[in-house]
Amino acid sequence: MRKLFILFFWCFSLVSNAQGELHFVKTLPINDVQYSMVSNECQLQVVPTTSEYLKLEVSVYSNTSDYIIKQLFRVGRYNITINDGKIEFNRLKSDVFIKGKQLNEDIVVKIHAPIGVEVLLNVNELLN
Repeated sequence: MRKLFILFFWCFSLVSNAQGELHFVKTLPINDVQYSMVSNECQLQVVPTTSEYLKLEVSVYSNTSDYIIKQLFRVGRYNITINDGKIEFNRLKSDVFIKGKQLNEDIVVKIHAPIGVEVLLNVNELLN
């Protein structure tokens, strides 16, 4: 009986940890032939497509609840911008703390690029 209670509390402690997920898609018009995305904050993958748009599928996994992740999305934390062919999350550089605990995020970006459009991933300029 004691082992059953220990197993029950152990399972409850695993389930009680909040883990949030958020998935969204952003479609962008094509203005250039070459794009780049330099990111240490997320995992990147390129998929060729026959579409006429650049489509970004973004999945965010975190150590907090779905509600908080959706609120962060609404205030623009996961806003994607394109400047001179460079695709970037412009607000991910700042750390977020919730009740004194740092927000941990795992971000996966799948880039659907039309055939003929080149997407460079994690290419940094050479340092002198």
